[in-house]
Amino acid sequence: AHTPADVYGFYAMSCHAAVASRLRRLVKQIWPKAVTVAGGPHASLAPMDFTKEWFDAVVMAQTGGGGGEEGLLALLRDVTVYGKPRKRLYPSKRGNMSHWNWPDRRLVDWESYEYRLKGERAASIVTQGGCPYVCHFCSHGPGYTDLGRRDHDHVRAELREIKSRFGQRAVMLYDDEVNIDGRKVGGHFDRLCRVLREEGFIWRAFIKSNIFDARQARLAAESGAVQFCTGAESADPDIKKAILKKSTVEDDTRFVRLCLENGIQPKVFTMVGQEGETRESALRTKAWLLDMVRLGLKDFDVTVYTPYPGTVLFDNPEKYGLRLRRPLDYTRDTIIYKGKPGEYKGYVDVVDVKTGKTLLTAEEIVALRDEIERDVRRAAGSARAKTDGG
Repeated sequence: AHTPADVYGFYAMSCHAAVASRLRRLVKQIWPKAVTVAGGPHASLAPMDFTKEWFDAVVMAQTGGGGGEEGLLALLRDVTVYGKPRKRLYPSKRGNMSHWNWPDRRLVDWESYEYRLKGERAASIVTQGGCPYVCHFCSHGPGYTDLGRRDHDHVRAELREIKSRFGQRAVMLYDDEVNIDGRKVGGHFDRLCRVLREEGFIWRAFIKSNIFDARQARLAAESGAVQFCTGAESADPDIKKAILKKSTVEDDTRFVRLCLENGIQPKVFTMVGQEGETRESALRTKAWLLDMVRLGLKDFDVTVYTPYPGTVLFDNPEKYGLRLRRPLDYTRDTIIYKGKPGEYKGYVDVVDVKTGKTLLTAEEIVALRDEIERDVRRAAGSARAKTDGG
């Protein structure tokens, strides 16, 4: 059959790798001569996973916020000239994020894209890439800790196209932590707030709680911020220290308070099953979430820790007290960190590094996760009903 395209590219995070592999096989069944290419975080961190799955080529980025354009263009040139890729791996050097244009959103099926903020259909953008923090649970490939930022006029131009062409005035910022330089007056965060305010957008972003302060909260609220999310991960000080989180329980509590005081909806992300986790430490997280609900928190996540490629925990789980139940093959199994209540799966037991004693089994981790979410959601629902006069 005639193929409508010469090259089919598949972007995949680790939790998408199995789906990308299945789609590659489907494309090859229908169009055997089509060139299939893997890209995205999993391709950059574990490229050989995709070469063993018979992708024709893999594009690799060397920065946290993307950066695979150079490798993709080199591949496309090879296909144009030679009819096929000349190699399996196409690495990209770190480049200026403002050098590349933004996505062509005309290709988005907006009727099925149902992401909304305050009822407004929202687009997704990235204004900076990379994160200087080295939390154990997070992937850190080459160049990931180096920050790359877009010029603010470049961001403004993209926002104006989103407004004029698609009629949208809401955006989700997928920067790893939008306020990395938030305490620097006149820095990236300040200028970004000004651009968003002047262009009339409402927005949502990820925030690092240990550097979030009242000035940032005020600026963000004035610029249209409607929700901020932070990765608290745990409310146990020992676990936060072990995973190199760099934020304290007090930082996370201050984040919730500042958001609420400035009319921004806070959301916190937590996990169960990290290194050193016990039932007692998990219940500390539950107790803290219940305290935050009493303050006014309405939105949160509780997930099961899952080791992903590129993390120190994936490479050396035993060193950090994690025992894998079986080898994890991300190209065959859909291994997700966030799922539906009642459908979560655990892949590791937590053990004492010194004694080897099991602290929590994978099944106990999932049960604790379900217990925490159930009880905190119930409390949040009751608090909401009281607020609404119910």
